[in-house]
Amino acid sequence: MASFAALTGQQLPAGAAQDSQNTLDVWLGKSKQGRKYLLEESYTLALRDKRWKYIALRRRPRLTG
Repeated sequence: MASFAALTGQQLPAGAAQDSQNTLDVWLGKSKQGRKYLLEESYTLALRDKRWKYIALRRRPRLTG
């Protein structure tokens, strides 16, 4: 959100998107330094760090029948 806010010249409200970082310079090719890590959430949680990705185990109920 911080990158989109910077791109559009907007300011995020206080407390909004607390984990967001402005990486607009990376998007625009002005910098090669992006985030050091990235937390993902989809069907489970994952943490990326450079070339590695940890995906948390998610227990699913067994299908019967």
